[in-house]
Amino acid sequence: MYLSEVGEVVRVEGSAHGCAGELSTWNGQVPMEEGRVTLYSEPGKHAFAASSEALRSNFAITTICCGERAGSGTILVQDMFAAELADLKPYDHHVARKYMESKAFKPSYHFDQIFDLRSVEMMPWEELKASIPSRVRAVLKELRSEAKGVKAVFLDSGDTLIDESSQIFVEGELVLSAEPIPGGDKLVDWLKERGYMVALVADGLVESFENVHKAMDFWHKFDARSISEAVGCHKPDPRMFLEAVKLLGLEEQDYAGCVMVGNNLERDVAGANRLGMKSVWINWTPRYPKEPANQDEVPDYTIGLPHQLLDVLEDIDAKA
Repeated sequence: MYLSEVGEVVRVEGSAHGCAGELSTWNGQVPMEEGRVTLYSEPGKHAFAASSEALRSNFAITTICCGERAGSGTILVQDMFAAELADLKPYDHHVARKYMESKAFKPSYHFDQIFDLRSVEMMPWEELKASIPSRVRAVLKELRSEAKGVKAVFLDSGDTLIDESSQIFVEGELVLSAEPIPGGDKLVDWLKERGYMVALVADGLVESFENVHKAMDFWHKFDARSISEAVGCHKPDPRMFLEAVKLLGLEEQDYAGCVMVGNNLERDVAGANRLGMKSVWINWTPRYPKEPANQDEVPDYTIGLPHQLLDVLEDIDAKA
């Protein structure tokens, strides 16, 4: 806001989606009401205008952004805060997305709520800038504490996503290609569409999974990958599961919200159960034992095909 020498408002600037510009009514007047500057705020977005008509011109895209696209993307970190917030993990972005999804709405474009900024606490820019990273962390901590249900889905690969009997090997253990089990090539997409974080937790060579999963177009869709060659051990070693936990930014109190899905009772189910994670056994292959050898190998859930996992996750979420 710019004032004349006698204290009259002569010009007003406002922000709209990261840009600042002069705001005036259709006839070039400063937007004033009862001697005070009055601006209109775009529903659900950070944009101001001098009139409601200016905001209504973006009705269609604003409605989409406030509704079906609420929570899309990740936490927006401007360059000035990149260093302070460089350690944000996938789970931070996940809880932020879920919160925004829960706040989706359809704008009414009835501008009948008044916010009197005289009640807003003002502070110098440098002080405000310094407070933002700690404020972001405080909000994320609160969102974490309120999050319930499934926190992440850990997926094995062999006979869970791909058919082990179809693997083509070169140079010994390296897998060149393979075919999916029914629905295995779509499972990661189905999970991501429903807003779940997904990690690969599998035994084998990194290049093997790259070869097979890239061909099925879901290698890049994992939020984290814990692969035995890179970790230095095999399931059911807890380090395989804890590597995925660390990469996602989860903590020990989140174990109960982690769901491990695999074909092997000894490796996948027992490994998850011992950490207090949920275990889902996919009973698809004839290649491994089908009877638990001990209590650790008893799965929480049993499915026959990948698509049935979606109902299991809904059940876990509902119970939470």
